[in-house]
Amino acid sequence: MKNTQNVTIAVLTVTACILLAMVLGSFLAERATAGVPSIKQGDYIMGTGAYSNDRDLLYLIDIAARRLNVYWPNINTNSLELVDKVDLQQAFSEKP
Repeated sequence: MKNTQNVTIAVLTVTACILLAMVLGSFLAERATAGVPSIKQGDYIMGTGAYSNDRDLLYLIDIAARRLNVYWPNINTNSLELVDKVDLQQAFSEKP
């Protein structure tokens, strides 16, 4: 009888230590982010990315115009605002 109580106490102690380590690990771990694959539709390729902890960006490549437009969602106005435009032909051209 005493042996089964010792085994039970040992198992419960190990389980408590594992749970404590998991709880502490969840509070000390960095915030997890998930990558979303880019989406191609017609002449456009769309992808998303994080700029900082509180700001995400939307990247839109116009293949026909060879231009990259970068937008960020403005939650105050409930709209997408243009952050930057990049001419891809100029960006990837060979420079002497």
